[in-house]
Amino acid sequence: MKVNFTARPFKRLFSLLRLDRKEILYIYLYAVVGGAISLTLPLGIQAIINLISGGQLATSWGVLVAFVTVSILFTGAMQVMQLKLSEVIKQRLFVRSTLEFAYRLPRIRLN
Repeated sequence: MKVNFTARPFKRLFSLLRLDRKEILYIYLYAVVGGAISLTLPLGIQAIINLISGGQLATSWGVLVAFVTVSILFTGAMQVMQLKLSEVIKQRLFVRSTLEFAYRLPRIRLN
């Protein structure tokens, strides 16, 4: 009989993470939105360079610079929120594991 040793630890991990499903989904959402914004930033920077090299210093140049700056700040905020949520999940997981360990430790039989 072949025993699958990896099934039990993964099952336990997923059961631990199931309680934080909402926060994990938020992390994915932040990653998708931040990634989409990050993909548009090179286009904005290239447009700024083209406007400057073409000698067209107009209002559109200033608006484009402001848009790129706000986009970079927003992407940074998304990354900070991702880190904050992942840290909260780590803390909750540690507390759950600690409480489970504290519950089981006194019940160990020394026989």
